[in-house]
Amino acid sequence: MHRLDVAKGALIILVVLGHLLEANAGWEARTTRLPLTAIYMFHMPAFVFLAGITA
Repeated sequence: MHRLDVAKGALIILVVLGHLLEANAGWEARTTRLPLTAIYMFHMPAFVFLAGITA
């Protein structure tokens, strides 16, 4: 159970990082487009997967 909590915490940090990148540089900046795409493609499916495990 501890590992799931750590994984959820890491995903929450990714959400915050994605929001910060989006607020500061946005999707138009070439330097942030790839990290934003990777974060947004990964974090929500991972949250759904972890929620399914713990349900």
